[in-house]
Amino acid sequence: QPSILGNGIDPGTGCNLDDYKLSPDFSGKLFAEVLKMYNKTTIETANEKRVFYVDLAALLPPRNDNYYDCCHYSNRGCKIVAQIIYDQSLDYLKANFASSIKH
Repeated sequence: QPSILGNGIDPGTGCNLDDYKLSPDFSGKLFAEVLKMYNKTTIETANEKRVFYVDLAALLPPRNDNYYDCCHYSNRGCKIVAQIIYDQSLDYLKANFASSIKH
């Protein structure tokens, strides 16, 4: 799961996303660190279980116009996420489900 928070200064707004307060004791930077641990565990589990995954957190650019809040995608972000998933999944789908793919 990607997020715009915890990525320092957002070039589109000039806001420091590390300092964003979700609550008095929960900053954007802390949110990002917790999310990184969650994502790391998810990837480790997927690798251990040999489950295909797409690491959106590593692939979706952390730009404010990709999000409408800290972790939900804008319409622009949805289009980029869809393209990333398509690009990352195509070879896997061809290798494992070639007979089901329609051209």
